[in-house]
Amino acid sequence: MEGGSKPAHGARALIEGEKTAFDKRAKDRLAHGFVPDLRRLRRVPWFYNNVWRDPKFVDIHWMPKLRFVIDLARERGGRVLELGCGYGLLSLEMARYGLDVVGLDLSPENIAIAERFKDQNPYRESFGSLQYVCADVADIEWDRECFDSVVFFRSLHHLPDLAGVLAKARSWLKPGGYLLLSEPVRRHFTRESARMAAILRLVLPTWEKFETKLDRTWTASEWESAVDKIFREYTLEDDHAQSPMDKSTDDAQTIIAQVGALFAIREKRFSDAFIDKLIGGLRGKNRYALARFLKFLDDHLVQTGTLPPTSLELHAVKAT
Repeated sequence: MEGGSKPAHGARALIEGEKTAFDKRAKDRLAHGFVPDLRRLRRVPWFYNNVWRDPKFVDIHWMPKLRFVIDLARERGGRVLELGCGYGLLSLEMARYGLDVVGLDLSPENIAIAERFKDQNPYRESFGSLQYVCADVADIEWDRECFDSVVFFRSLHHLPDLAGVLAKARSWLKPGGYLLLSEPVRRHFTRESARMAAILRLVLPTWEKFETKLDRTWTASEWESAVDKIFREYTLEDDHAQSPMDKSTDDAQTIIAQVGALFAIREKRFSDAFIDKLIGGLRGKNRYALARFLKFLDDHLVQTGTLPPTSLELHAVKAT
């Protein structure tokens, strides 16, 4: 009896830890001016190297990923379920394109914020429908084959039971329905990628002054220490982890294999060798030109196999 109760208690503790972490993050971001609406974004100086600091950085870094999901959801049409919708940024935008969207999230604070910005939405022409649900995906049930698309946008990596949640998603999808993923796969970040990020942070204008970054006596040990610090930041080790269940699933091949066992994969896209925690930290009058070049360079290094990707976008179909 005791042996059977411990895992359940441990799982509950993890879930509560997730809620607490995401409730806090949501409150902090909104308190400092963040607006979770893709059409009403504004500069948030509180972020120091986060892409959400500046709407133009969002256009360069996040919009290709968001458009991947939005365009395919529109292609399929109908009813969309976003699992792990956060404060509703993507769910709201999909509903604006006439889709009937259900957004589910574990965090009560996220859902409260999502509801508020849904009510404040000024873009109501061609709006479909939007409903938010606060629940754990493990506890929720819908009728079989009731959704046209199921979306995971940077949320699947928080779910340890990958096979179980994908099986649920499949059961909720209509025949021919779309599974749409955009996920970080930080396990693939390497020391070589960290060295590239460290060099760029040192030589480009960022939130740190050049005097602070460069005016020191450099040694091999000092350099490797700087690289190690970057590596821990990008892989969310130590105090960089976002929540207790972050990185539950962070391996691209595992995700692809599990999805491929249940769905027909139509498209895979890989990106983000080093750019994720870099362009949001750029400063100076040339920051947007630098950001666009870094996006090109990052994509090129991934496409040529020079550096591994840390982001995966995937489109799969429930075969009939």
